[in-house]
Amino acid sequence: MALFAVAFRIQDGPNYDARYISLTEAIEAAGGHAYWDEPTSFYLLESDKNSSGLKDEIVANSRTNSDDLLLVINLSVPKGHASRGVQDLTRFKAFMDSR
Repeated sequence: MALFAVAFRIQDGPNYDARYISLTEAIEAAGGHAYWDEPTSFYLLESDKNSSGLKDEIVANSRTNSDDLLLVINLSVPKGHASRGVQDLTRFKAFMDSR
């Protein structure tokens, strides 16, 4: 089982509250309800999936849209990460490649 950090940003717009709630519920369910979520929009959880599989599960079980940001970083392996909605891909890729 690997340890993951999950961060997100929900864009303002229609159904903001519903999208936020559905995303947090999907993250909590993906972690088997064993997670740490004290900071706003940040979770630590464990999963048997890889980064992309965990991101896909969270997206599939939430009402997020393509403007919302979701970042999943596998803290247990040096290069594992997956994202959706990252706008500054050059800077993001540079940071992830430096891991």
